[in-house]
Amino acid sequence: MIKIFYNDRILAFNEDASSDIQSAKILHFDDNTESAIKLFLNSSDLYNLVILGASDDAALCLLKKVFTVIEAGGGRVVDKQGRMLFIFRSGRWDLPKGWLEKGETLAQCAVREVSEECGLDIADLENDGELITTYHIYPYKEGFALKVTHWFKMKYTGNGATKPQTEEDITEVKWVGEAEMDEVIGNTYGTIRMVLER
Repeated sequence: MIKIFYNDRILAFNEDASSDIQSAKILHFDDNTESAIKLFLNSSDLYNLVILGASDDAALCLLKKVFTVIEAGGGRVVDKQGRMLFIFRSGRWDLPKGWLEKGETLAQCAVREVSEECGLDIADLENDGELITTYHIYPYKEGFALKVTHWFKMKYTGNGATKPQTEEDITEVKWVGEAEMDEVIGNTYGTIRMVLER
């Protein structure tokens, strides 16, 4: 299954004939799927859309026709005390991530973005491998972009202070312990909840 977030709504593709997504319109993958996606994006009705009968490969092929695809890398970073690193941007808690630059791998992108957005020394970030890939849609130029974010597990081994990258509208960087996690989860995005659950 591919689950794509658009604001607080979900567009999902599932190869089999079932779905656990609530308040969803259920359609079958066919020649009208592209039109159904465009209607979903531009509708004022708040509903989720589930497309059944499409393999992940077929779904991604269609999505590349409908959207500008942007590859990104991000990090779920834990420090020596077991706290997790979050940024506060646009009124919600988020994890550091950003666009892939020419000539770098997704892993390099993820570490660079964590370093830049949080003000941490890149030498103090250890990449422990890929975690999950998430998808979200947002308005972009004359249409919409599909951001494909490849998340990596990371450890922070340093002791330096954090510094928010204010030019990216980040107003706070915070190490969050278990006691504060519910508050963060209550004010974050669906994609971030998926990363935290993994």
